Amino acid sequence: MFGLFKKNKVKNMFEGAQSTRRLLSWSPSNSGPKRQSYQLATLRRRARDLYRNNAIARAAIDKLVADTLSGGVGCRPNPELSKQVRDRLVSAWEDWSLECDFDGLNDFYGLQASAMRAMLIDGECLILIEPSNNPAAPIELRLLEADHLPYLTDPARNIVDGIEFDANGRRTAYHLYPMHPGDNDNLKTIRIPASKVVHLFQAKRPGQIRGESILTPVLVRLKSLDEFDDAVLERQRLANLFVGFIRKPEVGFNNGDVTTDEEPPLINMEPGTMQELLPGEDITFASPPNQEGYENFTREQLRRISSALGIPYFLISGDYTQVNDRTARVSMTAYRRQVEQLIKGVFVPIFVRPVRIEFIKRAVLTGLLPSHVTLKSLMKTDYIPEAWAYINPVQEVSAEVDAINAGLKSRSESLLQRGRDIEEVDANRAKDLERETQLGLKDHV
Repeated sequence: MFGLFKKNKVKNMFEGAQSTRRLLSWSPSNSGPKRQSYQLATLRRRARDLYRNNAIARAAIDKLVADTLSGGVGCRPNPELSKQVRDRLVSAWEDWSLECDFDGLNDFYGLQASAMRAMLIDGECLILIEPSNNPAAPIELRLLEADHLPYLTDPARNIVDGIEFDANGRRTAYHLYPMHPGDNDNLKTIRIPASKVVHLFQAKRPGQIRGESILTPVLVRLKSLDEFDDAVLERQRLANLFVGFIRKPEVGFNNGDVTTDEEPPLINMEPGTMQELLPGEDITFASPPNQEGYENFTREQLRRISSALGIPYFLISGDYTQVNDRTARVSMTAYRRQVEQLIKGVFVPIFVRPVRIEFIKRAVLTGLLPSHVTLKSLMKTDYIPEAWAYINPVQEVSAEVDAINAGLKSRSESLLQRGRDIEEVDANRAKDLERETQLGLKDHV
């Protein structure tokens, strides 16, 4: 029976695992999720270069940042808290969000956009949670580029790529450069407890500890397409230098009064010029290169790039010539799902929620929030990203109203999906109604 499994009897059942002639050169690496970090520094430098100099890469990154965090991720406190505690928590959070930046350049929502942009380009971003003496800001956030975390490995201290682990494989500390290594030489790392560091990145593999740029699968294609486009542009520019060549007969033929010792006359061409030539002379012109197929080739490359990044082609290219309402709706639905996964699966649990929890802990200790309420109740939060703009407002609002009236969803659920708090909306409606009543205004349907 076991003879069936002898090596010379086993037939490869998977085409992709065969070692035929056309697949012999396909021998990918089998390195683990930690060992792949050795190439991340090169990827990061190239991704930054593309973002600085490549129009398509910049458009893709900026579009993703705008669509994920156009207004930032808001926080809705636990609705079970008393109104007094809720109002106090909301007020403290709003005051803190204005002064939370260690560098004093952004509010909390500006920091969110900066952290997201760094994660997309570099693959990761580091956020230090610093204690503060500012009464309105019990903690401050300091954003650091991934370069501050070196690819330092020390088995004796259980450090891998600058991250220190305990015996169970949990992160205990980060060994960071105090200043950017690109601005200073001969720096020594500082050990910072993991509880004070937010390491924002999207893990693509189980066990991955460092992030990779979202541009990784299209780095070469973006670079090659940019060089191709630049070459075509330069070739066309040179071709537009309209050049004419006058050909004269050989010496000894009848060429009028012109001799071979005279300087060749220059002819300045202007629109509508008809130049008379000497007997025996004729003129030929340079032929500009043909650009046939350029548009189709470029469009196809951009489609592949947009597909790899998960962004609709027309959003990156700005080409809406082949877009209608139906295709736009299908494309945007798939795109929204990807963005929502990035927000809810990566950005909120890794960045926003830990910051919110640390803020509440410090706010209770400093007296900004009441201590008689349990931390669990204070920390219970709904994280609300900015709502998407309607594609077809009339149809979409009508469908939403029908769903609410049919009992398929509640107003609070609908407003939460639109990035709004129902209590805030109802309070504003009540104020508007009270003002209209006082002014004697009639309600408008």
